[in-house]
Amino acid sequence: MNPKISSGIVGLAFIWAQNFGIGTNAPTERLDVDGGRLRVRAYSGTGTRLATVDPTGVFGTIAGNANGDILQWNGTSWVPATLPSPTVQVQAPLQGNGTTANPITFAAGTAAGQVWQWNGTSWVLATIAGDNWGSQTAVTSGPIIGNGTAGNPIRLQAGGAAPQILLWNPLTSQWQLSNIPVQNGLTFNIGVPAIELGGPLIQNTDIPLSGFNLTFSGATGNIGIGTTTPTERLHVQGNLRLQGAFMPNNDPGTVGWGLISQGAGVSPVWASVATKANTHVAYSSTSVTVSSSITWHDIAGPITLNLPAGARVLAYASGGALPSGICYASADIRISVNGNDFPNGAYSKETADWNVGWDQFETWSLMGVYDVTAAGSYTFRVQAIRTGPSQAGCNLIMGGDNTTVTQATLILIVFP
Repeated sequence: MNPKISSGIVGLAFIWAQNFGIGTNAPTERLDVDGGRLRVRAYSGTGTRLATVDPTGVFGTIAGNANGDILQWNGTSWVPATLPSPTVQVQAPLQGNGTTANPITFAAGTAAGQVWQWNGTSWVLATIAGDNWGSQTAVTSGPIIGNGTAGNPIRLQAGGAAPQILLWNPLTSQWQLSNIPVQNGLTFNIGVPAIELGGPLIQNTDIPLSGFNLTFSGATGNIGIGTTTPTERLHVQGNLRLQGAFMPNNDPGTVGWGLISQGAGVSPVWASVATKANTHVAYSSTSVTVSSSITWHDIAGPITLNLPAGARVLAYASGGALPSGICYASADIRISVNGNDFPNGAYSKETADWNVGWDQFETWSLMGVYDVTAAGSYTFRVQAIRTGPSQAGCNLIMGGDNTTVTQATLILIVFP
């Protein structure tokens, strides 16, 4: 329903659609004035106004202060204001104001290779020294060559004769090209790649090397030399020549020692054995009249040895004795160490009597073992001292050289 109410006043109409027309009976707006002028009386009272009416009743808006001003709300009312600048403000290293004619960009440098660098307060132009920033190339050192450019990429230096490898030289602290040592049929196939020992080296495969009589057993991990069926980790069928130390359990042993088996599956151990190197001999060279019953007489020796703690010395001595006349005499005989008796053994007594045919000449022998408790120097001698029964003025004659029947011998065997 859209009723229309017409007034008696010509040109005034009110449409039920809530539009009001002056000079038209078909208003299309809330207030539709057709023809004539609209007069508005001067405003009075309070409130916010966006328009004004001059004294003649002419309708207008609030005037600005300058061309291009805009209306801006100041928190209380709308007031004229200057239009904000259409450009932006920038700081180094940026330049420009954001317009088409002056876009925002990085400021130009003053020399090639410069960079923008923060100095703690602002960005400033700077040149970085030592890194070839200007030419944009890299510094390399052998075996790496090139500078990283398209025409000279970074790469490993080329070798000489193939096949070469790079080896570290600890003497020069540098990598260097080196030829692969090839001997005894060992070759390197770069194309596969593979190591060849008269044939491909393949895991868990028995490889009998023709011409070398050498077999690797992949099944057992045994190596055979002179045999194709090795039964031990190293099985040598034939003579074994060793130029260097044999070191069971990394122990080279001591000079003069030998290996003693410890049974199946156990490494042998080194132990001292009697050899020429640890056997020491001294002979008497002068005849000695054993006349003192207070002081020991040296018969054979001395033998001085530097011995380690724990060493054992096996000592043996022998010789002959005669009375000094048609009489009888006696003497104690010993092997001494540093002027003292052995703790056990190496001591005896001998008597010779010219009046008894079978007792006119006597032979004697001594044996003892000396265990070294502390490392040091030890001196061994054969010694004799006059004892009873001895006839007054009668003494034993001992020692002598290799032309006499009384020459004495001292033998020491050292077991370290």
